[in-house]
Amino acid sequence: MIRKILIKNLILIDYAEVEFSPHLNIITGESGSGKSALLSALGLVLGRKATAEIIRKEADMAWAEAFFTLPEGSEAEKLLQEEGLAFSPSSTLSIRREISRSGKTRCFIGEELTNAAFLRLLGAKLMQMADQNSHTDLSSESYQRNLLDLFAQIKHQLLSFKASFEEEKKVRSLLHNLIEEEGKKAREREKIEMSLQEIAAAKLQEGEEESLSQEHHLLAHAQEIQEKIQTIHSGLQDNPHPILAKLARFTSMLKPLAPIHPRFAESYELVKNAHLELDEAARLLLLSKGQFDVQPARMQAIEERLQVVESLKKKYGENYEKIVETRRSLEKIQQAHEKEGEERELLQTRLLSLESANNALCREIHTQRRSSAKDFQEKISTELMALNLSQSRFQIELQPLPRTSHGEDGVAFLFSANANEALQQASASASGGELSRLMLAIQSVLAANGDAPTLIFDEIDANVGGKTASMIGEKLQQLGKYRQIICVTHFVQVAKCADLHILVQKGEKEGRVSTTVTVLDKTAQSQEFNRMVGITS
Repeated sequence: MIRKILIKNLILIDYAEVEFSPHLNIITGESGSGKSALLSALGLVLGRKATAEIIRKEADMAWAEAFFTLPEGSEAEKLLQEEGLAFSPSSTLSIRREISRSGKTRCFIGEELTNAAFLRLLGAKLMQMADQNSHTDLSSESYQRNLLDLFAQIKHQLLSFKASFEEEKKVRSLLHNLIEEEGKKAREREKIEMSLQEIAAAKLQEGEEESLSQEHHLLAHAQEIQEKIQTIHSGLQDNPHPILAKLARFTSMLKPLAPIHPRFAESYELVKNAHLELDEAARLLLLSKGQFDVQPARMQAIEERLQVVESLKKKYGENYEKIVETRRSLEKIQQAHEKEGEERELLQTRLLSLESANNALCREIHTQRRSSAKDFQEKISTELMALNLSQSRFQIELQPLPRTSHGEDGVAFLFSANANEALQQASASASGGELSRLMLAIQSVLAANGDAPTLIFDEIDANVGGKTASMIGEKLQQLGKYRQIICVTHFVQVAKCADLHILVQKGEKEGRVSTTVTVLDKTAQSQEFNRMVGITS
């Protein structure tokens, strides 16, 4: 609700300050007095287009500043919060718009600089203006849909559907990205699986390579080893003059000398021990002889196994420990891929559930819109009859559209002000006065719902008679009990219904033409009524 507006150097207004009633505010004045300047000021704070032509002559800049109170939880408050502009419902919201002679404008919300585009968004949440040069919000399909939804009282269903629809989009996007990523990782998964299979099939054991290398070395020298064993063993035992036989004889010869002298005793022990050790060596060589036979098949098997080990080392690590480490890393990646598969299944299940729920919600919303549209249409048509638009026709059409967060219905308000005119989009088929009365009819039907913003009507009573003007005044007064109304009128029947009467007058001040804006008391109001009906004092 707008509380007050300050205007400076706008058209013919030098300076004006107006405080509004929260109910029905009526603006009157002679034609050309400057009522348009007051409406232009309201349009400025709504973010409408502004040009330097509206600046008062001899001034460099014009501005308008309006002060609003917002109910807690209003759409305007939510928009401010989304924009990051701090606002408390207990405080006053100020909007200031400046335009310089160069045509540049500046917009402020409180102390924060903003832009006209955001001001238009915010202004639409604060006030709706229906004037001779405006198509109003009735040109917006979304606004028409919102009006029908307000009448149908499906706010909670729409909020539930919007949240569920956004969740469906989010899940669908996550699933799409996951499937796309899985597609990119398909070759990686296949490669990991083949690598793990290769490592597992090899059955590599710790220390196996060292053991095989040692055995391979021995088998590679088997012939040489056999020959050396044979030569040594033969020299110890088998040739015509074996060493062991000689040592046995030497031991026998030294044994009787051992008691004679310590040196003989020591020599005896050394030769005897040498005989015993060489005899043991000969025995061990004899035992080893069969273990180092030439084995071509075993040699080939070892070489093939070592090739397997070498291949694993080249691919997965320089030794057994590195290969095991690589295997564990690959297993972790594989487990992560398996979890992604589980996540995909969960997302697919969640998506199916959301799709089913949203399909049901869409059907429910469509059914309620369709059933409400006929009743809404009939009530508005009845209101139009009482506003001297008895030949008018109003129709609401629902058209199927691709699903959005608002459902699957396109809503169109079709209107014809005269019997011989075809139905068209409401904003394209009516004059400013007719459009204002259509807006009044709509808001009269919706008044009890209490969700309409401040409404501004410019000459809503254009081209009507006195009786109809009285009915318009009564409807405006009734609507003013629910919402704030600002209305420009030339009819005293309408003006008499005002909770606050504002007079716009043009006169001369210090040799310059100037417009003044005055809030009338009862006496001044009576005088204005007389002027409006042509009574001069």
